[in-house]
Amino acid sequence: MSNLQKCHHHQDRGQTWFIFLLLLFPVNQVFAAVEWSGHLKYQPISQFYQADDVQARNGQAIQDQLFDLRLQAKIKRPGWNTQIAYEWLADYGDQPQLYRQLTRLGLPLNLFPDNKHRLLDLTTSLYERGKLNAVQRLDRLSVSYHGEQWILKLGRQAVSWGNGLVFQPLDIFAPFAPTAVDKAYKTGEDMLYGQWLLDNGADIQWIILPRRHIHNHKLSSGQSSFAVKFHHSLEEIDFDLLLARHYAQNSIGAGFAADIGGAVWRMDIRLDHKPSGGNTVSMLSNLDYAWTLYGKNVYGLIEYYYNGFGLSQSENYAKPPAELSQRLLRGDLFNLGRDYLATALQIELSPLYNLFASSIFNLHDQSGIMQLRLQYEWQDNRRLWLGADLPWGKRGSEFGGIVLNEKYWLGSSKRLYLNLGFFF
Repeated sequence: MSNLQKCHHHQDRGQTWFIFLLLLFPVNQVFAAVEWSGHLKYQPISQFYQADDVQARNGQAIQDQLFDLRLQAKIKRPGWNTQIAYEWLADYGDQPQLYRQLTRLGLPLNLFPDNKHRLLDLTTSLYERGKLNAVQRLDRLSVSYHGEQWILKLGRQAVSWGNGLVFQPLDIFAPFAPTAVDKAYKTGEDMLYGQWLLDNGADIQWIILPRRHIHNHKLSSGQSSFAVKFHHSLEEIDFDLLLARHYAQNSIGAGFAADIGGAVWRMDIRLDHKPSGGNTVSMLSNLDYAWTLYGKNVYGLIEYYYNGFGLSQSENYAKPPAELSQRLLRGDLFNLGRDYLATALQIELSPLYNLFASSIFNLHDQSGIMQLRLQYEWQDNRRLWLGADLPWGKRGSEFGGIVLNEKYWLGSSKRLYLNLGFFF
């Protein structure tokens, strides 16, 4: 299939879905009031690599300017909701050309969300040449109906499950990376979502998430996900039970959250049956607490994460087993190691200034990353971040750099950034 045919093919898929959505939605919605919102974010960023890192092939210092425009529309009528979110994303600088070079070397890197596996291709590449990559995409496109005790939602949307604050073993649908700073919007997935509210206060949620095979673009049950979650509260303890089939793998999970002396203790555990045989357990436990110190509001958390698919020996990082590498490639997991400890602290210096400090430790290879951020909100709709990401660790460790060959390492960069956001 030629590039032109592929373009028409993807457009036809998106147009067919959009027409179906319009037909499904009541005509009188068109005349309802529309709630508009969105943001414009500008982020200059500098990254610094070591001379023998593969990312430093064009220079050790990488400078980029990131742009993020998001326009959202919500249409509400009795029982019916429609949500549409348009994104315009651009990266101008050294990174677009570097990523194209590394992709040709066999390192699968994406500047923007990848649609190869999604049911609908709602992304258009606007420019991809030299120092500039720019795309436009629909991150939300859904219609929902709300009954007295049930909800049904169809289309591109985001759903988050689990009790993780940094790591997310129960969140199997496009989870945030542990080092993600901006978590305002989770990347949407094309799915059918339902929720049934029971009389006793419990609820049952279920998801059908079809995906395409990334090579032939055909719908594949082996690439899709089906999940159901039961949630209930019993004597001030919230608990969840999860059953899922995710990429042809059966999983069961459970979690709870409970108040302990003003703090909140959470725990999640997930059991995966591996296609190769046997079971793998992943789990986390965290504790967070808010208090006042010298008249300042303070919030802190600590979280332990056990990655059942992770490695305890750093010499295996360069060639992880297939069951780990597949999860890394599709964004289910983001880390190579087995045991992690994460901490975070937020101090409200004043109503306008907040200081954030977080860290992630790989407990096996003694490497990690510290993330510092100062937030200034001088108006309700304007926000400024100044931040730094500072990895550490010896060569051969996860955050210190993974050996690729005799010449190059896959390094973790030190990053300095400014993020200016306008919201409306």
